[in-house]
Amino acid sequence: MSDPEHLESAIAHFRTLPETEWWPQAEALDALIREAARLLFALCRADQRAWLSEGDLQGMLYAIFQRELPAHGLPASAVHASYPFQLTQKPTVQLGQKRPPRERRTRPVDLVLVVPQTIHTVRGRRWSGEMVAAIELKRGYKRHREIREDLQKLAAIHESWPQIQPYMLIMGYRNSQEDIAAVNRMALQAGVTLLGDNYWAQPGQVAQLELG
Repeated sequence: MSDPEHLESAIAHFRTLPETEWWPQAEALDALIREAARLLFALCRADQRAWLSEGDLQGMLYAIFQRELPAHGLPASAVHASYPFQLTQKPTVQLGQKRPPRERRTRPVDLVLVVPQTIHTVRGRRWSGEMVAAIELKRGYKRHREIREDLQKLAAIHESWPQIQPYMLIMGYRNSQEDIAAVNRMALQAGVTLLGDNYWAQPGQVAQLELG
């Protein structure tokens, strides 16, 4: 766990959590999520074998939040994986697809941040709480249909619960600038914050002839 007194991050520290239902402002939460994304991308660049699937990326980001939330004075119980959102209305954001997306009332999201004091059971094994962020992770910028559907899902969640900040994190591997630009345009249209990186490093040594 990081030492709160010696953090490299410039994010504000939340030393103690009052007994009241307190949570940092949206700007501070955004800074924390962006720092978590930076740490994730740095890990991916350090070892390309660590993120062979989107499940790998989800687990890596979950572990980062589990470490960094307490380091900044927030409970680790604020992060949860695969939360099923029950949408209350049809999504209005359409990102140029030829046919409308399949309508599903329950839409799971890779990771959510929730105010821990508000967590309560609903029915059986289900639970709910005051959600403050919804995060989807993708490996690569190429699968536009999947990315489009996830962006529309995040937009629909934000429409139903405006207090929830929607994010998509993408770690690409040698993806083209055209694919990256297309995804950036879709995220902008959906109103979803896109944080991404694109890994271009080549394995092994590159032999380069000396100039004569």
